[in-house]
Amino acid sequence: MESLALTGNSLSDNLPVSICHGLPRFSGLYLSSNELDGNIPFDLSECSQLQLLSFSHNKFSGSIPREIGRIRTLQTLYLGSNDFSGEIPQELGNLENLVKHGR
Repeated sequence: MESLALTGNSLSDNLPVSICHGLPRFSGLYLSSNELDGNIPFDLSECSQLQLLSFSHNKFSGSIPREIGRIRTLQTLYLGSNDFSGEIPQELGNLENLVKHGR
């Protein structure tokens, strides 16, 4: 499997801690506009080929995992409209391939 698109499905509960385990070729994870909550799993960096991560419009809380900064292939990152607390991790500055998207 290379991508998972479950946007706008009213999914609820926490994401599995091992969501990326055994899926190193994952390139897209589309989970926006659901009712997902809890913390974003720290093991997302195991998805080492991830290019798009879309978690906006959910109920995620806690801090943004600094491990996301290890996903050097990441080009698009959507985390808006959640309940995060704390500061934006400095490690996100390591994401040199992020592309700015305008509206």
